[in-house]
Amino acid sequence: MTPDWLFTESELLASPSRDGGVSLNEEKLRRRKACIFTAKLARALHVVMPVQRAAAVYLHRFFMRRSMSHHDEFEVAAACLLLASKAEESEAGVVKVGRLADAFIHCKKALEAKENASSGQRPVAKDVARRILEVEGTVLLALDYELEVDHAFTHIAANVDKVLALVCAADGTTNAMLMRQKMQQTAWSFLNDSASTWACLCVDAPVAAAAAVYAAGLFENCVPEKTTTTDGKPWWEVLAMPLTGLKGVSFAPLYFWV
Repeated sequence: MTPDWLFTESELLASPSRDGGVSLNEEKLRRRKACIFTAKLARALHVVMPVQRAAAVYLHRFFMRRSMSHHDEFEVAAACLLLASKAEESEAGVVKVGRLADAFIHCKKALEAKENASSGQRPVAKDVARRILEVEGTVLLALDYELEVDHAFTHIAANVDKVLALVCAADGTTNAMLMRQKMQQTAWSFLNDSASTWACLCVDAPVAAAAAVYAAGLFENCVPEKTTTTDGKPWWEVLAMPLTGLKGVSFAPLYFWV
């Protein structure tokens, strides 16, 4: 990832939406809703997880270049999903814009019904498709055509195996297969929780993965507290990241909602 897509806390708090009159809390909420909307579109279209995650990353990056006061986050979400389906290598192939438009109308209608916010208008699929393509071009320009995403979940397994080796060395009765599965699933859950936040704008993928595995190790005392490295250091040292950093990234999703 280029440094251009990692931001300091002060930069995040002063995003373009602030200049457009959108408060920090409103921006957080709208980012979250847009990411949830992306996930619903992805499920409706049977889009694979890497494409969905890349789309969420594009959305978060886009709103560090453009204001929410000028762009509809749901249209941006759809455009990002279309872009991600083209950028990510997937057996499912590129999302068809016609099917995406139909899914957009259906998901948007369901959202409006849930929030009692129906516009009273009946969108036409052809018009929605045209609009998604227009926004896709806007997103592509805002991102400077940089569509590569390093996914944190691809770094989970290696970090889990490092921790698991320590646990098994300390206790030969450990069920390695069961513990690996539990830690990986828990780490994935932490990454899922952070997907709708701007965590992807704060740290790169390897750091996010290490923090997720650290959190997974602490969850329900999955990794015994007494577990240490071969030279007697705490087990999390094998993740090659300072403890303060591991804690900070692990709790980032909580900060997002405060």
